Amino acid sequence: MPSIAGRLIISSPALEDPNFNRTIVLVCEHDDDGAFGVVLNRATSEPVDAHLPAWVPSLADPPVVFVGGPVQPEVAVALAEGAELPCVGGIGLAEITEELPGDLGRVRVFAGYSGWGPGQLDAELEAGAWEVVAARDEDVFHPNPEHLWMDVLRRQRGEVALWSTLPVDPSLN
Repeated sequence: MPSIAGRLIISSPALEDPNFNRTIVLVCEHDDDGAFGVVLNRATSEPVDAHLPAWVPSLADPPVVFVGGPVQPEVAVALAEGAELPCVGGIGLAEITEELPGDLGRVRVFAGYSGWGPGQLDAELEAGAWEVVAARDEDVFHPNPEHLWMDVLRRQRGEVALWSTLPVDPSLN
């Protein structure tokens, strides 16, 4: 399967893993060794300044830690404009240090990440668990992360756009 690095994957309503219910994941790496990305729409209430006060001036709103995924939640991951390890457009992975590197633009900090072993994400894609779509720089720094899943779906065409109209709990419909 061709690499989908630099693209978004949208969790389908059929995906049963609660870690990825209604999520948008930016895939930063995808090759024969597996895949790596971060969930873009799971903000916490934990302020980044409690951990990285020097980073506060560059934080995109909301300035909180995001849940990047279920893998190693004790590890911090940062996406930043101008970072050297590109993910999408001008945004890449930035090294977490006590001081913010001076050449970075907007930043978002994540606890943990989303990871897949060799062939695992490919199998999930073939099973219809995810929809692959184009990523935009503004998706990474969306000011209302709780709306990102719906907003990305609404800009799609066809059946995938209809997912945005599904109730959170279909049994209550």
